[in-house]
Amino acid sequence: LAEEEDKIADDSAPVEPPAPPVKEKSTPVEAKSSGSSSRATPANASSDDKQIIEYLKTKVDPLFVPLMRSLVRNRPDDVIGYCTDYLRAQEKKIIFVLGGPGSGKGTQCVKIADQFDCLHLSAGDLLRAEVASGSEMAELINGYIREGQIVPSHITIHLIKKAIVQGSHKRVLVDGFPRAMDQAVEFTQITGVECEFCLFFDCPEPILVDRLLERGKTSGRADDNMESIEKRFVTFKETSMPVVDHFESKGVLKRIDSSHPHPDLVFEEVKRIFHLHTQGE
Repeated sequence: LAEEEDKIADDSAPVEPPAPPVKEKSTPVEAKSSGSSSRATPANASSDDKQIIEYLKTKVDPLFVPLMRSLVRNRPDDVIGYCTDYLRAQEKKIIFVLGGPGSGKGTQCVKIADQFDCLHLSAGDLLRAEVASGSEMAELINGYIREGQIVPSHITIHLIKKAIVQGSHKRVLVDGFPRAMDQAVEFTQITGVECEFCLFFDCPEPILVDRLLERGKTSGRADDNMESIEKRFVTFKETSMPVVDHFESKGVLKRIDSSHPHPDLVFEEVKRIFHLHTQGE
């Protein structure tokens, strides 16, 4: 009986109301990685406000959203220096210059730079200069060059970007770059700049081999020998030709036949292309 009385007492005890549910804090939705702006125009915005919001969406956000992402990814501890370099790069017109080893792209770049007031940067020369500087990465770079392999993207892009932002020229020729698709993608991610167009000097392989062996007699370059030449051709076909195809699919590839033995005749076609792109400047 005592147990029954205790049970009745428990059942008749007042039931406490349940605690109100805890309201979760809403988290803002992250912007899409495409870099598109999530700014919305309020319905009651004035015409001036609408104009400002539209300006931010179309002019400011496309520049600064990728900049912030690139800053966080690459140099989060150097805000001012990185942003300064990034914004300086936006003022430049970048022309990539590609071609197989010995295609004459370096010779043509010298002519272009002289006639059209361009800064000529050779990815290979920048890497070789870094090797000569005796820096910490010098021996690592030299090993890649000797084996005819591509130097890791971040090393090459760092050297190219540094030279671009330090130069005073508006138009920049980047000779021998990008040599692989990851370099093309990473260059745009880091600098925020797309190339104006890409020159591709096309030449049959037997002619290239003869040119390189002849150059090796006086160049003093460690990669101008038959063993390195063969490795360089394999690398070019497997990794660089997909880049050529990529730019061609985007409609920015300018293909030039560089098999002619006289560089001045090849340059005539180069001049035609540049005159089309520099009209009115």
